[in-house]
Amino acid sequence: MAVTYLLQVQTSIGRRDSGILKITTASGDPPSAVALLERYASLGCKDELEQVLVKGRDWCAEVLQSHASHPFLIYFRSLETGAGWPATLAALLDLAAVIEAIDEPKLRGKAVLLREEGTHLADELSKLLRLDIGRPTTDREVLQQVLERAARAGHGTPKPHGLERLASLRKRYAPTVEALSRHLGSPTAPLLPNDRGLSREELAQLP
Repeated sequence: MAVTYLLQVQTSIGRRDSGILKITTASGDPPSAVALLERYASLGCKDELEQVLVKGRDWCAEVLQSHASHPFLIYFRSLETGAGWPATLAALLDLAAVIEAIDEPKLRGKAVLLREEGTHLADELSKLLRLDIGRPTTDREVLQQVLERAARAGHGTPKPHGLERLASLRKRYAPTVEALSRHLGSPTAPLLPNDRGLSREELAQLP
């Protein structure tokens, strides 16, 4: 029984950290939704974002199932990256919210499903830990830059009222994810990436 339990724990951590590594490898450490969008555009594989959304939703469901069943897993740190799982969750939620705010009809449905699953994950674990959730703060200038960079990378222009939509969505999940990051002493995902971490070729393609 003990051996089986340990194997279950190792499997849960392995699946969680595999998702973290895939996101941080593609978008930096800590990860950023904008960096992810720009990286996929620069590599010519924007079509693969659909699978990022699908697999991101699956990742959120797996983390919720394992971490709610075994709360001590919440505190296990990822060994291969400085960003913890809350930063990956934040980057995925930001990715979904940005896609909802721009003209990407093919991706919208999957973005909504990811956002709902990720928000549910954040809500349930924050309740389990009895965290105090701060008031939402939104820098609209930064959000505008996020939408502009997504558009310049070829991911669709902002919808009418796209800025308001993005701000509204982030108010719902960002304070909860930030509370999880603070509780674990781990970084959160920045809205704008640290461009110094990109290659010269990738920097040349930024706006």
